[in-house]
Amino acid sequence: MKIFILCCILIFGCCVIVSCYYITDPFTEPVIIVTWDYPVRPGTPEWAELTCAERVAACQIPDDILKKLTTGQLIQLWMDYPLQWDIFAFNFYQDGFDCQSSSFNGLQELLQRNDVGKEAVIAYKSMDPLNMKENYGYSINLALLELFISQKPVLDNLSISEKKELTVISLEYLEKKRIFSEGLYPGIWGETGILLIGRILENVEYQAYIDLINQNQDVKNAFEKGPVWSVSENILVEIEHLAYVYLRT
Repeated sequence: MKIFILCCILIFGCCVIVSCYYITDPFTEPVIIVTWDYPVRPGTPEWAELTCAERVAACQIPDDILKKLTTGQLIQLWMDYPLQWDIFAFNFYQDGFDCQSSSFNGLQELLQRNDVGKEAVIAYKSMDPLNMKENYGYSINLALLELFISQKPVLDNLSISEKKELTVISLEYLEKKRIFSEGLYPGIWGETGILLIGRILENVEYQAYIDLINQNQDVKNAFEKGPVWSVSENILVEIEHLAYVYLRT
């Protein structure tokens, strides 16, 4: 029975919804819009029948569709990835992310896109931390997006001015998170916010930040691997302050 269910899922997963429309008039070459969605999701009887390995297999994007999806679509698909939250089951966030990027072809493709940085920032700007108050799932998605943007291939894809804009947004989001949460860096989403800021400063090789983390190997390791809860709040505040100073350079 399980084999039959898995086969049905994989066959359905190869299906793609294709629609087209005319840009200007009926005589213009139509633009083909390709969309795809996961054929099975948590909470369904089919999902419950699958092993962990089968769930990973069922969530792979068919190769003939993968390259046709826009970067924006791929970001949304990763945000909707049924196993995405597993990243935070690891002791270190980076280990969880690396594991997922090795097992999910959508994330592998996304990290190779030339416009991944710009599209990730667009997705980030579309979110509002104030929506976290009554939506835990939204909070985790925001944290995962911050972790994604903090990856070197994503940051390397941005110009200096774009990294400064990202820094501004990250700082603003930190302030919003504090409105309804206790502490300066509340919860996972507070940690991923300051983690993103620290990684931006490292990516632009901001010397004051480099000097700070080089003074303490534990701090350096925390920002390389995440989470940063082991870092003293005073140091996190100093890193946040350095971000404001960096923006004035």
